[in-house]
Amino acid sequence: MHISLHIPQLLELLKKYKLKARLRSARQRMHSLFPFNENQWMDWINDEMESISSPKDIDEIKQLFQVATQDYVSVTIWESYLEFLQAADPDVLSKTAAGGDVFRRAAEAALTAAGLHLSEGHHIWQTYRSHEQSVAEESGDEKQLERVRSLYHRQLQLPNPQAPELLQEYEEWETQHGKASVPQHIRAAAQRSSDAAQLRAAHEAAVSADKTADATLLAAYMAYIQLEKAQKDPARVQLLYERAVSVFPVTSELWLQYTRYLETEVKVPTLINQVYARAVRNCPWVGSLWAAALRAHERLGGPDQEHEAMATKALAAGLQGPEDYLAVLLARADCLRHQLPTPAGPSSPAAGKLQAWFTHSRSTMTQYFPAYLDRSLSLQAYCAHVEGVLLGDLASMREVWEDTVKGQLGRSAILLCAGLLCYSFVCSLMSRLERFMH
Repeated sequence: MHISLHIPQLLELLKKYKLKARLRSARQRMHSLFPFNENQWMDWINDEMESISSPKDIDEIKQLFQVATQDYVSVTIWESYLEFLQAADPDVLSKTAAGGDVFRRAAEAALTAAGLHLSEGHHIWQTYRSHEQSVAEESGDEKQLERVRSLYHRQLQLPNPQAPELLQEYEEWETQHGKASVPQHIRAAAQRSSDAAQLRAAHEAAVSADKTADATLLAAYMAYIQLEKAQKDPARVQLLYERAVSVFPVTSELWLQYTRYLETEVKVPTLINQVYARAVRNCPWVGSLWAAALRAHERLGGPDQEHEAMATKALAAGLQGPEDYLAVLLARADCLRHQLPTPAGPSSPAAGKLQAWFTHSRSTMTQYFPAYLDRSLSLQAYCAHVEGVLLGDLASMREVWEDTVKGQLGRSAILLCAGLLCYSFVCSLMSRLERFMH
């Protein structure tokens, strides 16, 4: 069962009896296997904060926050991270130049990840702006005032239900610093911000944090995502997908939709591979997800060694059924087939590698699913096509079909007929090719 749904009793017992070292070790082990949700991360981080005794402890908690932000999008975790830096990082606390850089890097990362969150993102903006304002008050530096002004301007251009209040706050801040009025284009941006928030208000209410994670909520997220797609703002679409998968982490179709969107619209290789890695971590039993990840890795030019390692990991991940295994085996076969030279020959290293994978694939399916009947003959037909059509080895092609009809698959009359038809078609095709070549 997914760890985000059932917190193991072991953690509760270790916490109850204050076995801190064992509790930390157990959490590290569990997180190496499963992603943690917001509550689990905050429990862990808060427990670690209780025992801070050295600068090393502060650095370790900072690293823990950075890992926590990678599982699911969470305004709470990002806001807590920024507050922790303000309270515990010596450089940030003393407002040194180095501390300012540390805080800004973290705050900008927080805005990139969750600053567009319509109902909660303003918490990050407020924390960031308050820190820069406190620095400005102490320094009186004009450059620092421009940083604060820039943050107001940036936020006022985003959909924001609090836009009128934020504009008023900004006007008061400018007045305090000797500026008579706010530029007209900023006022216009604030109005657009308020209008954009109103457009999304009903959708945002439908996916509020107090809603039960059921089919109705999933449908509400899908409707909201469609609205943002119509607005043609990929960053907002991406954030909504992130919010949706944080609520429905084991809904594999949601991950597939998300990754398809990234591949077709965003097209950032690093981001695509990262999201696929998270998808298979959340749903390791879904072969179609692994297959999509493998094909994306190949399309994006990933090294073959990584592709091979991913396929091996997928086959050991506890896939649910034969179709899941087939999806992974065929995805890896596609990658190897694309490595065949032109013209291809049965003696080439690439051909040998592909043939070895087909042998491994047939062995895997026979070992795990001896009674399984693949009525589409996908693996056998693929192997025969490679041997006969791509490599021009009719003898090997015939051997593939002979082994097929002699085995478990051949005991089904339907499959036998299908195999013979495919066999006849390929033989006829090869005969025509041979006559044409001569």
